Amino acid sequence: MYVIYIMQYITPKASFALKLNDISLSDTFADYPITNNVGTINDTRTIITWYSINFEDILGDMYNKYEFFNLRLKTIQYNSQAGFATTANDRTLFFQMSGLNFANSNYDTARGCNVGSTIIGASILGVSNPAIITCDDAFIITIRKQKSADITMTYINVNNVAPSTGAGTQFPRVAFYFDLTPVYTDIPKTIELSSTKCSSLYTYYIDTTTTTLQMIDMYAVLGRENFELGAKYNLVVKFVQASINANYVASMASYMFLVESSGMRFQNYETAIGKVGGNRMQMTTYASFQGVIGTTTATNTVRSQTSNIMTFTLEAQMANMTIQVQNMVNNTENTIAIGNIIIVFDIWKCIN
Repeated sequence: MYVIYIMQYITPKASFALKLNDISLSDTFADYPITNNVGTINDTRTIITWYSINFEDILGDMYNKYEFFNLRLKTIQYNSQAGFATTANDRTLFFQMSGLNFANSNYDTARGCNVGSTIIGASILGVSNPAIITCDDAFIITIRKQKSADITMTYINVNNVAPSTGAGTQFPRVAFYFDLTPVYTDIPKTIELSSTKCSSLYTYYIDTTTTTLQMIDMYAVLGRENFELGAKYNLVVKFVQASINANYVASMASYMFLVESSGMRFQNYETAIGKVGGNRMQMTTYASFQGVIGTTTATNTVRSQTSNIMTFTLEAQMANMTIQVQNMVNNTENTIAIGNIIIVFDIWKCIN
């Protein structure tokens, strides 16, 4: 078990996100169903398809190096939506994914054969309250690589049927955050040398909208034995702790944090911040992770296990690091000061 746990920290990953916001930002029922160049959504927002997800771009140099990958659902985020779902059973969901080349991950016992979809996640969506749900290592499936795919997520309720919702109502806008890790046919011989943590990086998000840490010496951070320009590392969120925030509003419970660095090239594919519905996903210079924001009366803290791991390639010894917060309602940078936040990262060097 310890070896499996360590492997998550030292294997390179490619991250991507599928957001309903990619296709549409509208919360008006009459605007659905909708289809555009990015994807399609049904009238109740319970069947969503994203077109032409480019796995060759997502995987980068790993695309030609490996044949199979483990696809892991890390985080589910959803916005506030009043009055959806007919009963609690209809808010208790699992998510069926289709469109990928599944490997030993899609056997249906009722049909007695492999089918074209598999369960990739499960959740209970709260009424009216936005939230972020951490999955860690609960949902992992194996896929064979393909250049591109149209990916469909279909919601099924606890009674194993499509969820019902009241007339003129629909489910909230949801975002799914994934990573891909190569499947090794032979355990790399370098694993013993790489199984120790490189370092910890303590950051402090001051009561503002964006914080930039200037001139971080990555040689000093990583140490002589681990510093290597061009090598891949995993930036792991250890914990996030937030002070009381006088500017808190309910939608902040579903905001995501973004990290960007002049010396770290992240492997992340999603709709870029500032883009509105109908814009295709792209490789971004930042990575997304789950943090917390304090309320007007309470502090907040979250301890991560393996849900917040972001792979980067080290490109410079001296690096700036910028941390932002993403307003998930309209896919823009948050413009409201959010209190003081402590973020502590671990950095692990990836195996080859």
